[in-house]
Amino acid sequence: MSDVNDILLVAEKLGKQDQLTLLEKLVSLICKKENQAPSIALSCLSGTGASLWGEINIDGYIDNERQWK
Repeated sequence: MSDVNDILLVAEKLGKQDQLTLLEKLVSLICKKENQAPSIALSCLSGTGASLWGEINIDGYIDNERQWK
């Protein structure tokens, strides 16, 4: 918390316009973090579709798809 207090001490020494600019940038920073989608590692998706493909002959499916022109 001392970091925040140190920043506030510096901010108090700024002029009004600089304080407003700092406030705008802080709000922008917070909003960007809230709007970011959480990142998901592709390794987490491993095996996700296994139940969908369980009863399908993969080789037959691929052969059938290759016949599209």
